[in-house]
Amino acid sequence: MTNDTKYFTREEVSKHNTESDCWIIIDSGVYDVTTFLQDHPGGSYAIMTCAGKDATDDFKSVCHSSNANTFKEDFLVGKLREDKV
Repeated sequence: MTNDTKYFTREEVSKHNTESDCWIIIDSGVYDVTTFLQDHPGGSYAIMTCAGKDATDDFKSVCHSSNANTFKEDFLVGKLREDKV
């Protein structure tokens, strides 16, 4: 991310929950994984169960390679903004 980091609320991310517009949250990073759905080794279903949601626990529960951790950065669109009320 550059100095032009975009921030999104959970509500904003939750609107991106379809196969044609799929965002997920991993460790406060917001990722647009729409174009990766069909290429995901575990199938698109594995990602779609987390579409528009925080996928951190799901991502970490699977033994992703170090390549997967690096590769996901290609899909980073912003950071999660946690507004405290």
